[in-house]
Amino acid sequence: MYYSISIFYLNIVESCHKEEKFHIWISFGLLIASSNPR
Repeated sequence: MYYSISIFYLNIVESCHKEEKFHIWISFGLLIASSNPR
């Protein structure tokens, strides 16, 4: 089960990488993290 989840995650990353949207998701995640003060 863990193996299929990792494969699923890699497929998402690969598809985002092909569409050149991977850096957009990274920037989005960093934006949320920086706008969430702890």
